[in-house]
Amino acid sequence: MTMTRLTMAQALIRYLAAQTSEVDGCEVPLFAGVFAIFGHGNVAGVGEALYDARELAMSRMQAEAETLKAEGIVGVQLLSLPHRWGGHTTEFFAIGTAVRPLRADHTIATPQLVLPLTD
Repeated sequence: MTMTRLTMAQALIRYLAAQTSEVDGCEVPLFAGVFAIFGHGNVAGVGEALYDARELAMSRMQAEAETLKAEGIVGVQLLSLPHRWGGHTTEFFAIGTAVRPLRADHTIATPQLVLPLTD
């Protein structure tokens, strides 16, 4: 008999994968649905969907600024907030201030990157 060293997590996964149940006289894997969700990239798909939602919020903010003929957006905040009525639902907000010249001869200074040390 060969000995295989496993972490606790690996041993648990093997144990769960070996569990079966009888349905209509047939033996079926008990945790197959769980492994289908977590084992085949669906969780990674959720991460991609969250990234896409954040990008969509930023592109909408930019489109609104372009509609206002703004030269830029300052004070941008990206927020992701779960809804009380559905813990599985997240809403993304991109909030900022559109900046445009006050008059034709007014120039807006080029913004500089400022990174706060508190984050």
